[in-house]
Amino acid sequence: MSSPKPFSNIVVVGGTPFDSAKGANYLRTHGINASAIGISTEPAEQSALYQHPDLVKQRFDEKVNPTNCSEIIVFCNSLSFVVPWREIYPTKIYELTAYYKAIFTTAKLKTLAVIVAEETTITNLKDFVLSHGICDPNDLKIFSRLDIINQLEALSEKDQLRLLRKMIKEYQNLGFTEILMGCTHLDQEEFEELTDVKVYQPGLTMLREFINDHTASR
Repeated sequence: MSSPKPFSNIVVVGGTPFDSAKGANYLRTHGINASAIGISTEPAEQSALYQHPDLVKQRFDEKVNPTNCSEIIVFCNSLSFVVPWREIYPTKIYELTAYYKAIFTTAKLKTLAVIVAEETTITNLKDFVLSHGICDPNDLKIFSRLDIINQLEALSEKDQLRLLRKMIKEYQNLGFTEILMGCTHLDQEEFEELTDVKVYQPGLTMLREFINDHTASR
């Protein structure tokens, strides 16, 4: 593992400490120091908060602004869609909405399963594709799996992988040939090596692009 190198003050924000720490740790293993901020303490609390976008923004500002950060990474799919972060922090924020247009325009929608954390994200995703003219929202097969998210937060890394492999197999057995991990809790690098199912992981894609941008500029 490479030693973290000094960069500007970078914060990784997630719905809970689980995904924010996951994103920050990934950056550290690639030589970038980052701190982690979770908006809520656990998934159910964050799921309830998503029903009130103004409160999400207020909580976000309360936690992020005191850090005097120079760059913000929203390592959470649900959080990325609930508030227009790029309009609020136009010069220093990375979030996940931009990756969905590319995925939905190239994926085989009839056999694509989109796995998200909770119900609000289903509505936000459908509104997103409709407002951007990407596809018919009714063509999307989106599944809310807060049950899986809750389990992951209580498991070891080994057991997390075991649970996620089982989940992927369940959707394959339902006839899905492509899976979009619409929650960063679900992201695992090894899924990119699967040959019998295509797995999209916008969270990991964003982190890699961030790493490439910042290492190239050194």
